Amino acid sequence: TFARKAGLFCLCGNHDIYLNATSSLLANGLNTGIKATDILVVNNSLLKLTKSFTDAPVAPGEDATLVYTLTNLHPSAQASAISFSDNFDNALTGLTAVNLPADGFCGPVSTLSGGGLVTMAGGVLDGGSSCSFSITLRTPALQTGTAAISTTSGLSGIIKSLPVVGDPASDTLLITNIGFNKSFASFSTAGGTARLTFILRNNEESRVSELSFIDDLSSMSPGVVADGLPLLNVCGNGSRLSGSDRITLNNASLDANDSCSFSVLLRMPRHTPEGELINTTEPLLLNGLEITAPATAALLIDNDLDNDRLPDLWERDNGLDPTNPGDAALDYDGDGFSNYQEYLYRTHPHRYDADDDNNGLPDSYDRMKAALVPMHYLLNHSQ
Repeated sequence: TFARKAGLFCLCGNHDIYLNATSSLLANGLNTGIKATDILVVNNSLLKLTKSFTDAPVAPGEDATLVYTLTNLHPSAQASAISFSDNFDNALTGLTAVNLPADGFCGPVSTLSGGGLVTMAGGVLDGGSSCSFSITLRTPALQTGTAAISTTSGLSGIIKSLPVVGDPASDTLLITNIGFNKSFASFSTAGGTARLTFILRNNEESRVSELSFIDDLSSMSPGVVADGLPLLNVCGNGSRLSGSDRITLNNASLDANDSCSFSVLLRMPRHTPEGELINTTEPLLLNGLEITAPATAALLIDNDLDNDRLPDLWERDNGLDPTNPGDAALDYDGDGFSNYQEYLYRTHPHRYDADDDNNGLPDSYDRMKAALVPMHYLLNHSQ
C-alpha cells in the first residue's frame, strides 16, 4: 500500500511545474522506504508573435511598413480570441498607424484598430498555422538618427476553453535622412584589383558628425585586402579610412545637404573564384547608433586563363575558347575587327559590323560612343 500527494513546485514563467510523489511503499505492514516521483509540466505559452519593420530605415516624416506574424504553437487544437496591443507612442511620440481599422485578416472576426495605440482582437488560428498582416505607420518629422524600439504587449487567447499566452514582440525602427551606398567601378580578375567607391549623403538641414562604419572585406572572399590605407580627411576634416582586410571609417562629418565620396583599391587573391562576389558594409553609425541599412555592392570576377585579354566569361558567352590565346586576334565574322576589338567595342564577334565612315570603328559603336566607355578603359582605370 501507499499514499499519493502532489503539489505546485515552481511557477516558471508560463510553465507551471508540479511534483508528484507517493509515500513509502508498505509491504506486509513494513516500510520499505521506496517512493515513486514524477514531474508534471503545464505549459500555456502556446502563442507566438513576431514583428518587423520591412522598409527601415525611413526618412523623417515618411511612412514605414510594419509586418506582424501570429502563430498557434499547438499542433492540432484551434486558438481563438487571440489579442494583443502595440503602443507606438511609447516607442516614439507621434508615431501613428494611418491605414486602420482593418478586419478579417486573421480569422473572420479578427479586428485591428487604433492610431498611436493599436489593438488586435478576435484572432483565430488552426493548430500549427500562422497569419501575417501589416500596417502603415507615419513617422514624425524629427532629427535624423532616431532608433525607436517598438514592443507589443503579451499575447492572449483560448485553446480548448483554457487561457493561453505568448511573449511580447519587438523590433527597432530606424529614422534617418542620411544616405549610404557603394559600388565597384568594374569587374576584376583573380590576382587583379578592383576599385570600391563609397558615397555618404546628408539630406538634413543641419551638420552631422561622428559618422563611422566597418567593412569586413574577407567576408566577400578570404584574402581580399585594401591597398594604400590609411587615407585622411576622406569625408570631412579629421576623418580617417584605415585597415587592410577589415577597413574602418572614423570621425566622418557632413555639412547640411552635402555629400562625400571616396574610393579604395582592393587586391584580389589569386585563388579568388570566378563569378559574382557580394561585399556588404555594416550599417553607418552616428555617434555609435545605427542610422542606415548595410551598404552592398557586387563585384564580378571574370578570369582570363589564356592571358589573351579576353575575360573567360565573355569568351564562353560568345563562342570563343577561354583556353586558346590565339582566338583574340581572329575575325570570325570577317568585318575587319578582331575578336579582341569586338570585345573592346562591345560588338558581337559573330555578327558583321560595317564601318561606313572608314574611321576604324564599328558603326554601331559610333552610334553609342557618346554614352559608352569601352571595357578596357573601365578595367584599366579601375586598377
